[in-house]
Amino acid sequence: MINKKLDLPRFLQLYQLLKAEIISGKYACYEPIPSQQQLIDAYQVSLITVRRAIEKLSAEGYILRRQGKGCFVAPATDWQINRSQVLQIGVIVSSIANSFFPEIIEGMEQYLHTVNAQLTISHSQWQAAHERSHINSFLRNGCHGLLISPSQDCQAYRKLQEEGVPFVFFNHYFPDAGFPYVITDDRNGVKAAIDHLIARGHRRIGAVIGGSGKATALDRLAGLRDSFAAAGLEWKDSWLSWQKNFTYDEGVEGARELFAREPALTAIFCSSELLATGTAAYLLNRGYRIPEQMSLVAFGDSDTSRFFKIPLTTIAQPTTEMGATAARLLVEAVQDRPVDADQIVLPCRLIIRESTAQARNA
Repeated sequence: MINKKLDLPRFLQLYQLLKAEIISGKYACYEPIPSQQQLIDAYQVSLITVRRAIEKLSAEGYILRRQGKGCFVAPATDWQINRSQVLQIGVIVSSIANSFFPEIIEGMEQYLHTVNAQLTISHSQWQAAHERSHINSFLRNGCHGLLISPSQDCQAYRKLQEEGVPFVFFNHYFPDAGFPYVITDDRNGVKAAIDHLIARGHRRIGAVIGGSGKATALDRLAGLRDSFAAAGLEWKDSWLSWQKNFTYDEGVEGARELFAREPALTAIFCSSELLATGTAAYLLNRGYRIPEQMSLVAFGDSDTSRFFKIPLTTIAQPTTEMGATAARLLVEAVQDRPVDADQIVLPCRLIIRESTAQARNA
């Protein structure tokens, strides 16, 4: 039904409801959809609302309009081809300044170019209110589907799902919620990095982890704990600094917090490259030599890590593959095409560079 409290025009709500019924097969090919008056009565909306919804369905090839006879469902092949020509996709990233996201967007664009789709980009700055505003703006402007690095709580996306809006998460996800996503195997990626440090004699390894409370943050912490457990070693909660986001300044603050509590640490894992560069700045300003006195590992592998003054050992994610895969899943959902799986986990890869070495006194 039409939700009058929803910040989405009623004609778009009606359009989405009718589109979902057409895609589901409720109306057979060339079968008439309800008349304008029937739609007005059924959904308690105005004539102009009905006309705008019908115009949008017609423009996208879902229905055929016959003067004096009404509107009829178009052949599926017609509207599938039409949608591949006019597909409008909105993508919401957490921060456009983070070099991690442009690589994902590049993968999205590579795939969407093959289906003649257009991509519009916005960023939430990790703020749920900003993300909601961008989603509403995309939908008001007729966007067909959304690619989201989520900043809101799970219930917000449940409402989107109920309204029939196609979307796919990337980089972050909600376990057991049933939403489609493309992420990387962060847990095993971090375990490989901590295994590398332990093999070099490190036993006191700190962690600066951003995205406090998010599933991906918990996965990365779990990978660290897995490595210590597999080695028969104890890892202490006091060696952890939680940060809300993934910024340079939070990396500085996280390192300051760790060393105030545990000055004998010999290595630090940071859950993003920006956190790692902030942590490195703190260490270097305090006179620590990397890696001779302190080893450092970052999650993510963009140019930030490759060309840092001390090239960073990193856990590399297949960013362009993540973007392309998420875009493919979304297009398949928009066009109601069958998929083998809509929750995909891609492997990570450890890249060893100059920021890690044998632990001092090991």
